[in-house]
Amino acid sequence: MSAAIERSFPILPPPSPLVAASASTYDRIASSTDPQLKQIGTGLLDPGVASLFDDSLVQAFRDLREVTLYREFFHNQECVLPEIEVEYFNVKAYKTLHRVLYIPFQFPRATSPQQEPCRLALLVFWHANWAIHLPDSGIFRSLTSQLKSALEQSNLQSLWHPHDKLLIWVMFLGAYISAGQREHSWFMTYIARSARQRGLTSSKELKAVLQRFFYINRIYCKGVEDIWDEVSVLMNAL
Repeated sequence: MSAAIERSFPILPPPSPLVAASASTYDRIASSTDPQLKQIGTGLLDPGVASLFDDSLVQAFRDLREVTLYREFFHNQECVLPEIEVEYFNVKAYKTLHRVLYIPFQFPRATSPQQEPCRLALLVFWHANWAIHLPDSGIFRSLTSQLKSALEQSNLQSLWHPHDKLLIWVMFLGAYISAGQREHSWFMTYIARSARQRGLTSSKELKAVLQRFFYINRIYCKGVEDIWDEVSVLMNAL
């Protein structure tokens, strides 16, 4: 959390108890995962989108997808999971977080204007999912400021066309963690512009866009509805 707030060098994660999880583990996850949740992260791994990022960030997307699917499986199952397996995915989660925090030190020049906003969006997703923070907390205030600054330096005039769905996801996370804060309306304006460009007409269609990136319905469901209510008003005013 300190590294995310201060943009400082992250502490190395602990060693993993396993080289890799077993094939049966992944089979178990795949057979029990909701079809909509299975889409998580796939939009970032499409070749046309993945080409916007360096290899380290693409690997972080892959690893976070695995970790998220496992944690959601764990959350929804009433069973005792092998301790060594749980520890493996916990360590993998922190290795992924370390990778994301380390990227600015490893690659000081971003591959594309979209890389830094999407790297920060991954940190937002991480902290919004696995800990309770209020919009005025230190971590959310810092990430909101960093994300807005990175987005302002990207090509917002085109709404990232043809990657406007990617922009909607990043702006959604910014709006979600800045609720009630001064930056919230800025994120909302760009969601409304992008939604109008995409021809979105409902919160269901907005959710369908988000589900291919990093989005968990049980966490963000109310946030999507609240944000869409605001978006629909702004779309009429633009």
